[in-house]
Amino acid sequence: MQSINEELQSTNEELETSKEELQSINEELGMVNNELQTKVLDLSIANNDMNNLLAGTRIATVFVDQQLRILRFTPTAHIIINLIASDIGRPVGHIASNLIGYKSLVSDIQSVLGTLNSKKLEVQTINNRWFAMNMQPYRTLDNVIEGAVISFIDITEVKKIQLELQDSENKLRCLFDNVPLGVAYHVMIYDSLGDALDYRFLDTNENYRILTGIDPIGKTAREIIPGIEKDSFDWLATFEQVVSTGKSARFEQRLWHSDIWCDCMVLRYKPEHFMTVFINITQRKQAEEVLANSEVQIQQLSSAAPVKKD
Repeated sequence: MQSINEELQSTNEELETSKEELQSINEELGMVNNELQTKVLDLSIANNDMNNLLAGTRIATVFVDQQLRILRFTPTAHIIINLIASDIGRPVGHIASNLIGYKSLVSDIQSVLGTLNSKKLEVQTINNRWFAMNMQPYRTLDNVIEGAVISFIDITEVKKIQLELQDSENKLRCLFDNVPLGVAYHVMIYDSLGDALDYRFLDTNENYRILTGIDPIGKTAREIIPGIEKDSFDWLATFEQVVSTGKSARFEQRLWHSDIWCDCMVLRYKPEHFMTVFINITQRKQAEEVLANSEVQIQQLSSAAPVKKD
């Protein structure tokens, strides 16, 4: 009995030791559990912040895995692709999109995953809205590719402005090309000290080329008008003054290589840039010359005519 009692005491001591070890393990598990709960809470907060961020930016985003199956998407994505909650896990190619004339969504995603290069396109939906679509690989923090991200940014207003600007530019270009005046756009050329050296032709209309007989686009004045410095009229000084002061100038001048007279207007349209408008006044000048000669002849006849005496 004494031996059995000693064995029972020894077993009891072992049980006490095991109990202490279990209590220690339990405390460690409690600490781990608290840490896990903290991490779950942090993850939940981060997830909520991310969802609110994506929803607040109103950027439609779709996440797919390497098999092109939908992992998740933002609420605004249903505007572009007909997505519902039950579509998670389905191949993106099985979902009908609202895009006009764009049928290569799957092949483009495969290309992004194959090359790891992003792809950007402008697409239009059936409700006449425009989006800038951007596809890029989905990278983990360990730089592992686990799929792709497709985002859509609404650029309807930007596209509308672009179309309006394009329409306005087309109208101005039509007017520029067909106005019965010679029009040219120039930019001043300066030296390192800021002194005007020359000016370059940026654009001209057809009437300007017909009037002057030259096609000067991309060239400087000295390249197309040899000896311009010897001209009686200081073109460069006048143009530089218009550019520096912003005040327009107007003068009549005979073209450097012909007997054509022009009424020239010089206007600044932005810093260092100006435009010239030429109106052919050769016929008027010829008429004025004929009239002046006639007046001289009349005066000469009047002076040579005998005076009658009473």
